[in-house]
Amino acid sequence: MTVKAAVFANATAASILDLDDGHRAALGHPGAGIIPAVLAAAPADTSWNNVVDAIAIGYEVALRVGAGRPAIPLTAVSSGRWVGIGVAAAVARLRGLSATQTTHAIAIATTMAPDLAAFGYVRETGNSVKEGISWASVTGLAAVDLAEVGHTGPRDIFDHASHYVGEEIIDGLGDQWLAHRAYLKRYSCCRWIHALIDGIFELRAQHTIPVELIKSIEVETFEHALGLGNEVDPMTIEGAQYSIPYCTALACVSQPEVFLPLTEAHLHQPGAVRLSKLVKMTVGTDLQEMFPVRTPGRIRIITGSDTFVRTVLHPLGDPANPLSDEALFDKCRQLCVSAGCPQLPNTIAGILLEPGVDALTRINAALADAPASR
Repeated sequence: MTVKAAVFANATAASILDLDDGHRAALGHPGAGIIPAVLAAAPADTSWNNVVDAIAIGYEVALRVGAGRPAIPLTAVSSGRWVGIGVAAAVARLRGLSATQTTHAIAIATTMAPDLAAFGYVRETGNSVKEGISWASVTGLAAVDLAEVGHTGPRDIFDHASHYVGEEIIDGLGDQWLAHRAYLKRYSCCRWIHALIDGIFELRAQHTIPVELIKSIEVETFEHALGLGNEVDPMTIEGAQYSIPYCTALACVSQPEVFLPLTEAHLHQPGAVRLSKLVKMTVGTDLQEMFPVRTPGRIRIITGSDTFVRTVLHPLGDPANPLSDEALFDKCRQLCVSAGCPQLPNTIAGILLEPGVDALTRINAALADAPASR
């Protein structure tokens, strides 16, 4: 398998789980593209410090460019528009490209990034293309290949205020890392739904809410979230991941582990489908004002005699509500158990605790041996 094919496959796998990290200012997910690209493109003898350096640089460039767009309508939210730029920066670092070559690689990657125009009008947002991260990662690699042999790109690409706010891209550069403000997902679905799921599990932990007595589930959120597919009875995993009605209904009848990850076995569950049909969605004025800095949600569960309400401003995994190291490892463990490789988390953790000069080789070998990679 070629490097580009490996990156495409692994970025697709990382993105399709919908459990990757993300960043509020950039409105998207850097890790699903940048980490697979670095692991695949780095020579076997690359030191672990250089691997980490490349990932950090890729994150910083991608997040700054993503956050540097002046106005981001729903049609431009997709991560594929900017994650390949971070891939280009990271791989250029690995290969030791000059500053001029790196500049051209970034400019080429920006120009070649998928436009994803269909996401401006399609309703089936829950599909395997998702945010175009896998193809964007390949274009980022291709941009480095081109720059390395002398191809050029438009280096003034970020100098036009109609498309990028240059001052915001470089604001604090060298003093603060945007990656420190990244969030980590707890559930296998769109981040815009997480506050609602948290709210339901918090209510269920405090109250006994008989599922059979639920008459209505009222959701208040921000306008962008209403633009998701929001299928009542989704036919695919991706459709479920982008459905406020189904995810909230599933949270009412299941435990948090059901989202680690969502599988076909979790589709068409009678109890969830029934409740999904009872979900009413509206825009909360106060919640709308918080987006995109926050992705809050308000859930209201109404039974025959009671109303249970919870507002969540910071979903689990947000910088203001971080997952503990133990919770992150438990998330990894649960995913690996479901994939048939329960020992993988301990193996990777052991390598990272004492990386040594062959850490990259050992990590790639461990991943290659995992059943899920075949």
